[in-house]
Amino acid sequence: MAAFSKGLIIGSDKGDFGMWIKDEDPNKFFEKKIGDEEKYELVYLQSWTSERARGDNLSRSGVTSIDISANDELMAVAFNDNDIATFALGKIIPPLSEGLSVMKKNLKKIEKKIKFEYIFG
Repeated sequence: MAAFSKGLIIGSDKGDFGMWIKDEDPNKFFEKKIGDEEKYELVYLQSWTSERARGDNLSRSGVTSIDISANDELMAVAFNDNDIATFALGKIIPPLSEGLSVMKKNLKKIEKKIKFEYIFG
């Protein structure tokens, strides 16, 4: 699991990924903060499977580690079979300024088959 400024991404031992993003709509909450902490809801956005986690590779392409760059531009993933891959998050994370409802509508236009760029393996 890796958290970033807009939400979090979870990877499984079968090579599946899921993404949740923050819904910071002020109309949903009476208070923006509870004490010193921000108040927000995580909303499921989408899921996908690594292209190498299909067929014969299913047992060896599980996710062992996920990290996201400080500027939220790049995700790096390590797999059970020692593959290391990167992915530009901007391809799947639309700007939050659009709002969550617009973002969900635009998901149909976003590339559904997410392809990692493998740098080792």
